[in-house]
Amino acid sequence: MEVLNISNLNFKYTGAEKKTLSNINMCVNEGEFVLICGESGSGKSTLLKMIKTQIRPDGEESGRIKLFSKDIESYTEKEKACDIGYVFQNPDNQIVTDKVWHELTFGLENMGCSLHEMKKRIAEMSAFFGISSWFERNTDTLSGGEKQKLNLASVVVMKPKLLLLDEPVSQLDPVASMEFMQILRRINREFGMTIIIAEHNIDGLLEMTDTLYIMKNGTMQDSGNVKDVLRRSSIFLSGNVPAYVSLHRSLGLNTEVPLCVRDMKMQLRKYYNKKGTFIDTYGKQDNIIEKDEEIPETAVKVKNVYFRYERKSEDILYNISLDIKKGEIYSLLGNNGSGKTTLLKVLAGIKKPYSGKVILSSKKLAYMPQNPQTLFVKNSLLKELLDISDNMDDINDILEKLKLSECSNVHPYDLSGGQQQRAALAKLLLTRPQIIFFDEPTKGLDMDAINDIGTIINILKANGITIVIVTHNIEFAARYSDRCGMLFDREITCEGSPYEFFGNNDFYTTQAHRIGREQFGNVIFEKEIADICSMIEK
Repeated sequence: MEVLNISNLNFKYTGAEKKTLSNINMCVNEGEFVLICGESGSGKSTLLKMIKTQIRPDGEESGRIKLFSKDIESYTEKEKACDIGYVFQNPDNQIVTDKVWHELTFGLENMGCSLHEMKKRIAEMSAFFGISSWFERNTDTLSGGEKQKLNLASVVVMKPKLLLLDEPVSQLDPVASMEFMQILRRINREFGMTIIIAEHNIDGLLEMTDTLYIMKNGTMQDSGNVKDVLRRSSIFLSGNVPAYVSLHRSLGLNTEVPLCVRDMKMQLRKYYNKKGTFIDTYGKQDNIIEKDEEIPETAVKVKNVYFRYERKSEDILYNISLDIKKGEIYSLLGNNGSGKTTLLKVLAGIKKPYSGKVILSSKKLAYMPQNPQTLFVKNSLLKELLDISDNMDDINDILEKLKLSECSNVHPYDLSGGQQQRAALAKLLLTRPQIIFFDEPTKGLDMDAINDIGTIINILKANGITIVIVTHNIEFAARYSDRCGMLFDREITCEGSPYEFFGNNDFYTTQAHRIGREQFGNVIFEKEIADICSMIEK
């Protein structure tokens, strides 16, 4: 049975020069799990908002959207609200009440459910989602992963016929992200609920996907069975595929495209382990300072820092000490709610510790918050940048480097999530800081844009600028960091170079390390595995 049919859909934001969506055609059957991927600004989020008409943006539109063979505009507002569920990218944008139990009842109350029906549904959903133990908690005390799980539960409890999700794991740590994806799998497989998800981080989603759509520049480039699309659409997917898919391509294996780490490990063992090969050569000389090399000065020094939000509350940070060198890229990882953002704000001087000291080598600081919209106060990106600098050469240069030249006259709120991240970074760089604190700078970005951010960060490092990053993006931290630290139980529990840090982790590690550690030793990138395999006779 056909659930959704989109034919010749076009959309252009008010004031924009180009269409955001151009001639989109899409058909989704009942019970399907559909994944939409594509680079930042390709139109994924806009497409989902066009389906969920209550949040449809202003602009010029044409085409037709049908839900169960009926024009979507002919449905009542109540029918559309109940039949189409939507989970936002930012967990905080969806929560509207102060208690977990009230958030679960909010949608049911608006549907007009009886008290008996509400209690029955909430009891069932709380058990299914495993949230019974924090049923009475305040929503503002939940971690990012808990908030997103609550958002999903509060939508599913309304029993929608179609569930839309816009990059729901972009702000979650790796463990919370995988847990959220497994819940989606259960909802799809056990309830038969039709799911459409737009996501950059497709690791963990491919093996549960029925149909894969690829968008680029507002058009639908390819669609079909997930393995078929992965095999033929390497140009459009570019680097936005998990390590097991890109490794399969680089090795040129004439086998089925792997959809998880397990599949790739089995293929490697079959083709490259006939002689029991074990190579452990990578990372041995990583980050070693020669005796005659000058040790760089400290840019950020933290001495026995304690912090709590309220006088009688528990410590969020406990006796933390940390040294970050000038020109170093330091990445801080950890689960949602571990205190990473709090520590970053303490380092940047936004929050003050009640005990301990933070010593900085320069007062020229910049801080990029997790939500870039908090930095926007003007009605166009160009005006935002002119508010910082009147040097058009500098502005045009930064717009070009961040691939935002065509967005200069667009309202910042009309940019995609990834474009907003880059726009916020543009504002920061125009202030010419010596120390930059980033809170999730790659959130919502495709791989090409992430690599662009990494290239810029490396250029900043070469100019002596110190970079401190809070991130959930393990691949980014591994590729661009000089050192990484793990914040757990209110303190930094481990530190080291990428090879030292990720080479000793099981969950907080790269896909390539999970694929190749048993067979090839301390590798953390797929290229290393490919290089080793090229030296081994099949």
